[in-house]
Amino acid sequence: MLKTTILIAALTLPVFAVDTLTTSSGKTVILNDDFTWQYASGGLGIATMKSKQSTLKPLVKRNDQTAEVVSKKNRYVIHYDPTKFVVKKQRGEKEFFFQSKDQAVFMQTIAEKNYMSPDMLTEAAIINARNASQKLDVVEKGETTLNGLPVNYVVMKAVVKNYEFTYFGCYFSSEQTGSIQLLCWTFTSMFDKRRPDIEGLISGFEVPGN
Repeated sequence: MLKTTILIAALTLPVFAVDTLTTSSGKTVILNDDFTWQYASGGLGIATMKSKQSTLKPLVKRNDQTAEVVSKKNRYVIHYDPTKFVVKKQRGEKEFFFQSKDQAVFMQTIAEKNYMSPDMLTEAAIINARNASQKLDVVEKGETTLNGLPVNYVVMKAVVKNYEFTYFGCYFSSEQTGSIQLLCWTFTSMFDKRRPDIEGLISGFEVPGN
């Protein structure tokens, strides 16, 4: 029962509360609670925000990632180690949910066909995490590459329902694939020990043909 309660608490963080962002060009973006977004004035576009220098090494697919799931919503694949993780397919934008077999590390994929820049995805994640948590600290934020693809990432410490979690979010966008978020989390007390597992799981992300 305790693990189930903790899992539900963790899952509250990535949910988009209705909120807004203002792009560098002055446009207002509305973020909806179903993970979709739209410009307040309608239409699509590109927004950029200044990113901090990354300290994260490039992430590369590992040899032990022998299983895979293929998105039916966007053009991407996630390879994973079936001896460490199980995956559940879901409907809608939250397409895949990964859980380590010891129930300590989790990852939710969020795929949207509309293009939103990685910078804006990162800022949206921080804003909504702050709204959903009792306390939030952004401990890392920057850019790296994921199997050669340019991505943004952010590491956040959050208190959710009195439990302390650390979240590792990775954000990729292109006009061909749309906007894709990979959000991992574990207990803050376990994060340093389990970070290799988290980065390993994220490193299984690929876009075929890129």
